[in-house]
Amino acid sequence: MACLAFAGALQAQSLLTKGNPYATNVRTGNRPGAGDWGLYIGPSYAEVMDLMDCLGNFTLGNAVDVTIRGLPLVNLKYYFSDNLEIRGGIQYYKRAQKASGNEIFVLGTDEKQLNYKESEWYFRLIPGVAYHFSPKNVLDVYVGASVPLGYEGNLLKKDYPSWTTGITLDGEAYELNERKSLCVGLEAFIGLQAFVADLPLSIGLEYGLSGITHMGEKYKYEYKDAAGALQTTYTPNFGITSEGTGDFRDLKASSKVFGSDFRLTITYYFNNK
Repeated sequence: MACLAFAGALQAQSLLTKGNPYATNVRTGNRPGAGDWGLYIGPSYAEVMDLMDCLGNFTLGNAVDVTIRGLPLVNLKYYFSDNLEIRGGIQYYKRAQKASGNEIFVLGTDEKQLNYKESEWYFRLIPGVAYHFSPKNVLDVYVGASVPLGYEGNLLKKDYPSWTTGITLDGEAYELNERKSLCVGLEAFIGLQAFVADLPLSIGLEYGLSGITHMGEKYKYEYKDAAGALQTTYTPNFGITSEGTGDFRDLKASSKVFGSDFRLTITYYFNNK
């Protein structure tokens, strides 16, 4: 009897291992094949830690500016064949704040009207491909590559349209520090995923190595001089500065970032058949 039970268990394992990669209805729990689609959500370790750090800055009863930046990558995947997957992802983030009022310049003697604006943002499109190995394995193993393409920037603006004392100080009547850059990158990744019972879901892990180049990585600095004339220079640093502190009339700058990351992947599969 024990031998029969053991033989039955081996047969069941064999069926689970082989699966049916050619099923036309993904809802049966079989692996997706040619013509199927998948909606992929992939929070990375870095994004989760960023999210936890932002939430950790919140203290009950205090007015703390909490910015949630760790939003996961979302991909739409299409299986061009049983082994070849085409994916397209998108990431977007923006934070902005404004302020307007009378700022105390010299206590009791001088106030000035202030208009203040600060913002940062990025938008990325991430097309990619992945190749899935043998569908006979219990876990689906794949490798792939993606090309992040994006646009991002920062802005910090201070404008004092009027002065109660009539005094205008050099570089304080108006200041603007702004950066806009294009991003191009390359990522190589390897992943594995397991399909959840008879549900059209899979859960997995991805590990990737990536590099990204920021082109036009310079900050435009505008200010009004003592005569009220608008001046424009460039600087490699972000933040309101003052004239003569590392400013350039012309500047070419770029930066590169390399790194690796883990992603937890959750994919929902569907088709239009």
